[in-house]
Amino acid sequence: KTCAFLLPVVAALGQSGGGGSSPEGAAVTPRCVAMAPTRELAAQISLEAEKLCNQSALRAVVVYGGADQRKQIRELAFGADIIV
Repeated sequence: KTCAFLLPVVAALGQSGGGGSSPEGAAVTPRCVAMAPTRELAAQISLEAEKLCNQSALRAVVVYGGADQRKQIRELAFGADIIV
């Protein structure tokens, strides 16, 4: 199910070109935000998104409560096309 949801998203983002990373200090806007009701589901969606984005310029990042905020902020600072 997760792949069925992500595959068209990744395909569309891949066709539109570009990536979520930016030069240092520049603002980056995610092109897809996927909401999940639980941490476990968010982690599962993120894992599948990373698999589908492998070998491409696309980048997926997961953000959820109860985890180290500094690590998540650092990941977001590198840019993201898909935020879960």
